[in-house]
Amino acid sequence: MVEHLGTNHHHFDQIITPGFACDIDETLSETTIPSFEAMIQAFGSPDNMTAQELLENFRFLEKVPTWQTQEHFDWIHEYFSLPETYQHLDLKPHAREALDEITKKTPLAAYITARRYHLHDVTVDWKQEVKLPKAPLLMRTEQEVINRRGEWKAQLLYHLFPQVTGIVDDDPNLPLALEKIGYKGFLIMFGHHSTPSLSYEAYAAPDWKVTKDILLGR
Repeated sequence: MVEHLGTNHHHFDQIITPGFACDIDETLSETTIPSFEAMIQAFGSPDNMTAQELLENFRFLEKVPTWQTQEHFDWIHEYFSLPETYQHLDLKPHAREALDEITKKTPLAAYITARRYHLHDVTVDWKQEVKLPKAPLLMRTEQEVINRRGEWKAQLLYHLFPQVTGIVDDDPNLPLALEKIGYKGFLIMFGHHSTPSLSYEAYAAPDWKVTKDILLGR
Protein backbone atom coordinates (compact mmCIF):
# COMPACT_ATOMS: atom_id res chain seq x y z
CA MET A 1 0.00 0.00 0.00
CA VAL A 2 1.20 3.50 -0.83
CA GLU A 3 -1.38 5.75 0.83
CA HIS A 4 0.95 6.43 3.76
CA LEU A 5 3.58 7.98 1.50
CA GLY A 6 1.86 11.36 1.43
CA THR A 7 1.53 11.65 -2.33
CA ASN A 8 -1.17 11.57 -5.01
CA HIS A 9 -0.87 7.77 -5.24
CA HIS A 10 -3.82 7.44 -7.63
CA HIS A 11 -1.45 8.72 -10.35
CA PHE A 12 0.90 5.75 -9.85
CA ASP A 13 -1.14 3.76 -12.38
CA GLN A 14 -0.21 6.32 -15.04
CA ILE A 15 3.43 5.17 -14.85
CA ILE A 16 3.19 2.64 -17.65
CA THR A 17 6.74 2.35 -18.96
CA PRO A 18 9.69 1.91 -16.58
CA GLY A 19 12.04 4.86 -16.72
CA PHE A 20 13.70 7.63 -14.76
CA ALA A 21 12.04 10.41 -12.79
CA CYS A 22 12.85 14.10 -12.68
CA ASP A 23 12.49 16.67 -9.93
CA ILE A 24 11.17 20.13 -10.88
CA ASP A 25 12.29 22.97 -8.59
CA GLU A 26 15.96 23.87 -9.08
CA THR A 27 16.36 20.85 -11.36
CA LEU A 28 14.14 21.97 -14.23
CA SER A 29 12.94 25.38 -13.03
CA GLU A 30 14.74 28.43 -11.69
CA THR A 31 12.67 28.57 -8.51
CA THR A 32 15.04 29.69 -5.78
CA ILE A 33 16.47 32.94 -7.15
CA PRO A 34 12.96 34.48 -7.53
CA SER A 35 12.16 33.38 -3.96
CA PHE A 36 15.29 35.08 -2.59
CA GLU A 37 14.45 38.21 -4.58
CA ALA A 38 10.92 38.23 -3.13
CA MET A 39 12.27 37.69 0.39
CA ILE A 40 14.74 40.57 -0.01
CA GLN A 41 11.91 42.80 -1.21
CA ALA A 42 9.83 41.84 1.85
CA PHE A 43 12.50 41.96 4.56
CA GLY A 44 15.65 43.48 3.14
CA SER A 45 18.93 41.72 2.46
CA PRO A 46 21.32 40.56 5.21
CA ASP A 47 24.62 42.43 4.76
CA ASN A 48 23.29 43.75 1.42
CA MET A 49 23.91 40.36 -0.20
CA THR A 50 22.40 39.72 -3.63
CA ALA A 51 19.92 36.92 -4.24
CA GLN A 52 22.65 34.95 -6.03
CA GLU A 53 25.06 35.39 -3.11
CA LEU A 54 22.42 34.27 -0.62
CA LEU A 55 21.67 31.21 -2.74
CA GLU A 56 25.35 30.29 -2.98
CA ASN A 57 25.89 30.70 0.77
CA PHE A 58 22.68 29.23 2.20
CA ARG A 59 20.82 27.40 -0.61
CA PHE A 60 17.44 27.58 1.19
CA LEU A 61 15.59 30.65 2.50
CA GLU A 62 15.09 29.11 5.93
CA LYS A 63 18.84 28.59 6.32
CA VAL A 64 19.64 32.33 6.26
CA PRO A 65 20.38 33.12 9.95
CA THR A 66 18.54 36.44 10.05
CA TRP A 67 15.47 34.91 8.40
CA GLN A 68 14.75 32.33 11.09
CA THR A 69 11.99 33.97 13.11
CA GLN A 70 8.41 32.71 13.07
CA GLU A 71 7.46 35.73 10.95
CA HIS A 72 9.98 34.69 8.32
CA PHE A 73 8.92 31.02 8.40
CA ASP A 74 5.26 32.02 8.00
CA TRP A 75 6.18 34.20 5.00
CA ILE A 76 8.16 31.35 3.40
CA HIS A 77 5.29 28.90 3.94
CA GLU A 78 2.77 31.30 2.36
CA TYR A 79 5.06 32.18 -0.56
CA PHE A 80 5.60 28.56 -1.56
CA SER A 81 1.88 27.82 -1.13
CA LEU A 82 0.76 30.43 -3.68
CA PRO A 83 0.10 29.22 -7.25
CA GLU A 84 1.40 32.50 -8.70
CA THR A 85 4.85 31.67 -7.31
CA TYR A 86 5.15 28.93 -9.94
CA GLN A 87 3.42 30.45 -12.95
CA HIS A 88 6.23 31.84 -15.09
CA LEU A 89 9.46 30.31 -13.85
CA ASP A 90 12.41 30.14 -16.22
CA LEU A 91 13.81 26.79 -17.26
CA LYS A 92 17.32 25.76 -16.31
CA PRO A 93 19.66 26.26 -19.29
CA HIS A 94 19.39 23.47 -21.88
CA ALA A 95 16.83 21.54 -19.77
CA ARG A 96 14.17 21.15 -22.46
CA GLU A 97 16.61 20.31 -25.24
CA ALA A 98 18.35 17.74 -23.06
CA LEU A 99 15.09 16.09 -21.97
CA ASP A 100 13.85 15.97 -25.56
CA GLU A 101 17.02 14.14 -26.60
CA ILE A 102 17.11 11.88 -23.55
CA THR A 103 13.49 10.76 -23.89
CA LYS A 104 14.06 9.61 -27.46
CA LYS A 105 16.11 6.75 -25.97
CA THR A 106 15.23 6.59 -22.26
CA PRO A 107 11.61 6.88 -21.02
CA LEU A 108 10.68 9.59 -18.54
CA ALA A 109 8.46 7.73 -16.08
CA ALA A 110 7.35 10.66 -13.93
CA TYR A 111 7.99 14.10 -12.55
CA ILE A 112 8.32 13.92 -8.75
CA THR A 113 8.14 17.14 -6.74
CA ALA A 114 7.73 18.08 -3.08
CA ARG A 115 5.26 20.76 -4.10
CA ARG A 116 1.86 20.43 -2.41
CA TYR A 117 -0.89 18.80 -4.47
CA HIS A 118 -3.03 21.98 -4.57
CA LEU A 119 -0.32 23.29 -6.94
CA HIS A 120 -1.00 20.48 -9.43
CA ASP A 121 -2.83 22.58 -12.03
CA VAL A 122 -0.34 25.46 -12.08
CA THR A 123 2.50 22.95 -12.34
CA VAL A 124 0.87 21.16 -15.28
CA ASP A 125 0.20 24.51 -16.98
CA TRP A 126 3.84 25.54 -16.51
CA LYS A 127 5.13 22.23 -17.94
CA GLN A 128 2.95 22.79 -20.99
CA GLU A 129 4.02 26.43 -21.30
CA VAL A 130 7.72 25.53 -21.39
CA LYS A 131 7.03 22.46 -23.58
CA LEU A 132 8.46 19.73 -21.36
CA PRO A 133 7.86 16.06 -22.27
CA LYS A 134 4.62 14.56 -20.97
CA ALA A 135 4.78 12.27 -17.93
CA PRO A 136 2.72 11.67 -14.76
CA LEU A 137 3.19 14.26 -12.01
CA LEU A 138 3.64 12.97 -8.44
CA MET A 139 3.28 15.53 -5.65
CA ARG A 140 2.99 15.48 -1.88
CA THR A 141 -0.29 15.62 0.00
CA GLU A 142 1.17 15.98 3.49
CA GLN A 143 0.79 19.34 5.22
CA GLU A 144 4.46 20.22 5.63
CA VAL A 145 7.76 18.48 4.97
CA ILE A 146 10.04 21.54 4.81
CA ASN A 147 12.70 19.89 6.96
CA ARG A 148 12.38 16.40 5.50
CA ARG A 149 11.93 16.77 1.77
CA GLY A 150 14.67 14.20 1.19
CA GLU A 151 13.08 11.64 3.48
CA TRP A 152 9.67 12.00 1.82
CA LYS A 153 11.06 11.61 -1.69
CA ALA A 154 13.39 8.76 -0.67
CA GLN A 155 10.48 6.71 0.66
CA LEU A 156 8.51 7.34 -2.52
CA LEU A 157 11.41 6.34 -4.79
CA TYR A 158 12.04 3.20 -2.72
CA HIS A 159 8.44 2.05 -3.22
CA LEU A 160 8.36 2.97 -6.92
CA PHE A 161 11.52 1.02 -7.81
CA PRO A 162 11.98 -0.70 -10.28
CA GLN A 163 9.13 0.98 -12.19
CA VAL A 164 10.98 4.24 -11.57
CA THR A 165 14.62 3.31 -12.04
CA GLY A 166 16.22 6.51 -10.74
CA ILE A 167 15.89 10.27 -10.49
CA VAL A 168 17.52 13.56 -11.44
CA ASP A 169 17.28 15.79 -8.36
CA ASP A 170 19.12 18.70 -6.74
CA ASP A 171 18.21 18.03 -3.08
CA PRO A 172 21.45 17.66 -1.06
CA ASN A 173 19.57 15.67 1.60
CA LEU A 174 18.27 13.02 -0.79
CA PRO A 175 21.47 10.93 -1.25
CA LEU A 176 21.81 9.94 2.41
CA ALA A 177 18.04 9.57 2.84
CA LEU A 178 18.12 6.99 0.02
CA GLU A 179 21.20 5.32 1.50
CA LYS A 180 19.50 4.84 4.87
CA ILE A 181 16.65 2.81 3.38
CA GLY A 182 18.70 0.60 1.04
CA TYR A 183 17.76 2.21 -2.28
CA LYS A 184 18.61 0.13 -5.39
CA GLY A 185 18.04 2.67 -8.15
CA PHE A 186 20.26 5.50 -9.35
CA LEU A 187 20.55 9.17 -8.47
CA ILE A 188 21.88 12.03 -10.56
CA MET A 189 22.63 14.96 -8.24
CA PHE A 190 21.80 17.92 -10.43
CA GLY A 191 23.72 21.13 -9.80
CA HIS A 192 26.44 19.30 -7.86
CA HIS A 193 30.09 18.61 -8.65
CA SER A 194 30.54 15.59 -6.36
CA THR A 195 28.56 12.92 -4.52
CA PRO A 196 29.02 11.47 -1.04
CA SER A 197 30.17 7.87 -0.67
CA LEU A 198 27.09 5.74 -1.39
CA SER A 199 26.32 2.06 -1.90
CA TYR A 200 24.02 2.69 -4.87
CA GLU A 201 24.65 4.18 -8.32
CA ALA A 202 25.08 7.95 -8.02
CA TYR A 203 26.46 10.71 -10.24
CA ALA A 204 27.12 14.43 -9.94
CA ALA A 205 25.91 16.62 -12.81
CA PRO A 206 26.49 20.38 -12.63
CA ASP A 207 24.21 21.10 -15.60
CA TRP A 208 21.83 19.53 -18.11
CA LYS A 209 24.53 18.83 -20.70
CA VAL A 210 26.31 16.55 -18.22
CA THR A 211 22.98 15.07 -17.09
CA LYS A 212 22.15 14.17 -20.68
CA ASP A 213 25.51 12.47 -21.19
CA ILE A 214 25.06 10.41 -18.02
CA LEU A 215 21.54 9.24 -18.86
CA LEU A 216 22.38 8.39 -22.45
CA GLY A 217 25.58 6.63 -21.43
CA ARG A 218 24.14 4.35 -18.75
